[in-house]
Amino acid sequence: MAKTARKRQTREESQAQTRERLLESASKLFCKHGVEATSIELVTEEAGYSRGAFYSNFETRDALVAAVLEREFDQSQRRFEEIVNGESPETLLAALREYYVSHATDPQGCMLGVAIQMYAFQNSKMRTRIANLYRRDQNRKLEILAHGAKALAGRGVTLPAELETLMLALASLANGLCISWMVNRESVDAGKVREVLQLTFDRVTGFSGGSRADTQVGNRETGKQMGRRPAGVVAARR
Repeated sequence: MAKTARKRQTREESQAQTRERLLESASKLFCKHGVEATSIELVTEEAGYSRGAFYSNFETRDALVAAVLEREFDQSQRRFEEIVNGESPETLLAALREYYVSHATDPQGCMLGVAIQMYAFQNSKMRTRIANLYRRDQNRKLEILAHGAKALAGRGVTLPAELETLMLALASLANGLCISWMVNRESVDAGKVREVLQLTFDRVTGFSGGSRADTQVGNRETGKQMGRRPAGVVAARR
């Protein structure tokens, strides 16, 4: 039986693959070591490429940091777009609720966000650039959620505060809970993290779609996913 010849990658496809592997390796190392301690050499070694491959895609390490953040934001924005396409207010709110719960039970995503924010805090040259990326991401998500809020309002669901306020409150709570869980897992288990965030979300949105059974199921699923990031979950927080 004749073997099917493998399609040869174009130069553009090969470069895109190289860039993606460098970004994935950098994300992993930033979580593990922090940005400042992650050298270009570490990234290229992890990805299996040379320094030449790195500089064919990024001018500097700071350019890599910005690209990692943009990649994470792109993924989370796509998730937001999927959420607002819910068929009913209950479906939309349930998906948005799970989005924030997934933040709070995503150690790798949390660590990546903390690592990049700490780098921005310590590096004045990058602070404005990273802040602008966060601002652009927030504005885009507000635009996306505005469509969802309009749909909710049209079906009799009124949110208790401005979208920007709700986003900040929920994202900050998710981030803080995740850090508490990572630092003190003997006292703060994943089920409790989910329960706190679910209860808070339900209280501020008036949603009543959750139960303790949801928390117990989510706890088991989170236990299975330890060390693995949920698909489409943003790492860097806002």
